[in-house]
Amino acid sequence: MARLQALLLGCVLAAAVFGAGWRILHPPVPMQDIEIHVADARGKLVENYEWEYHDWTPGAVMCPYISQLSHPGGTAFGRVPHHRVEIWVRAKGFKLWTLGPFDPDAIPARLDVALADLKLVTGVVTRAGKSVAGATVWLCLEPNDLIEGVSSGLVSSSEDLKAITDESGSFRIGSEYEGRDLWVRASKAGAASGRAGPVRVGGPPIEVQLTDGGTIEGALHLPEHRDAAGAQVELYRIDPSEWEVDTYGHFTVTCDPQDRFQFEHVEEGPWLVRLLVPKPIEHDRLPLPPEHVPFVVEVTAGASSHLDMDLTQEPLRLEGRPKINGKPWTKAYFVLHLAGNLGLTLDETESDRDGSWTLRVRSPGMYHLVAWGNHQHDTSVPRRVYDVIEASPTGARWDKDIAWDPRSRPEFRLDRSSR
Repeated sequence: MARLQALLLGCVLAAAVFGAGWRILHPPVPMQDIEIHVADARGKLVENYEWEYHDWTPGAVMCPYISQLSHPGGTAFGRVPHHRVEIWVRAKGFKLWTLGPFDPDAIPARLDVALADLKLVTGVVTRAGKSVAGATVWLCLEPNDLIEGVSSGLVSSSEDLKAITDESGSFRIGSEYEGRDLWVRASKAGAASGRAGPVRVGGPPIEVQLTDGGTIEGALHLPEHRDAAGAQVELYRIDPSEWEVDTYGHFTVTCDPQDRFQFEHVEEGPWLVRLLVPKPIEHDRLPLPPEHVPFVVEVTAGASSHLDMDLTQEPLRLEGRPKINGKPWTKAYFVLHLAGNLGLTLDETESDRDGSWTLRVRSPGMYHLVAWGNHQHDTSVPRRVYDVIEASPTGARWDKDIAWDPRSRPEFRLDRSSR
């Protein structure tokens, strides 16, 4: 007991000494009260908005958390440090408004904000020439690149760029992405999703057409004589755990007593199908069980595609142990993408301590391979390397020794070189 009390006393004294030292090195920052009064361009008060300050003083917390609440009368009361600060005000349907930066002795006690309206993308969703009410519409950003010059073909969006069509099938979505090509995706249960674009904010209305799409009919075969009846199969393009918003959709069905399954009204193009199994909770990047490796199926509008999901066969293994300037490339992250118009992610993994890695795929063919380095801003390795890899019926290996100068080419393509 005496030893425990001594230990606790020592901890208390150490905490007191640490706290005193911290206060000496980090003295309290004087704060200033401010009022923010917000209205729209027509002078109408805006009561639902968020505000934050950005502190540009070296060593300061740049953007501390501020509790966001509704503001009756359009007025928010807050405090900012007596530093060089900038104020940001956000409200749905309006452009981001920034004030400042203000020098410490020039921070106004009252800030009056007149939010400008966002420019709109407008249009209508139709199916077979008739308007569709209640459809979900996303305004999407440009396709992401696997690397410069190689587009994934996959667009992205956010909850702020979402709308539901009214009774006439019309939608209106405001956006700050002026001068950029955007795409519009629309979906509704019982129809295949549609896509239209490119479009610009403030441009003429656009029509997004939903279709009947195609059908996927499949049979599931499980190893060890397990009955597949009742097992769930998922259809996706974007792993639902990867993106906060999935404009492509994620669908699940249950196998019938004959171990068969079916997806209807599927948008044409490539899709990924896999057995629905729980992911490891210990680490998002742990290797997943083989049955989680997806099958690729190509959907044609107005037709039925058959998929034989034979999980009694092991996936093909793509393995590698690359080097950077003769040394094993450790702490890298490798991603395998489908080749073609949509670079869907098939598998991903981290290299182990000696730089070895293994990726898996269901069918032979050509694939995109992207290696990500530069972890924790490690400039001794490339940020991103791209190559094309061919998987044969027996798998493939990628053991390249990459000659790289940290002073140049943080991202580059090996498929364009002779190495």
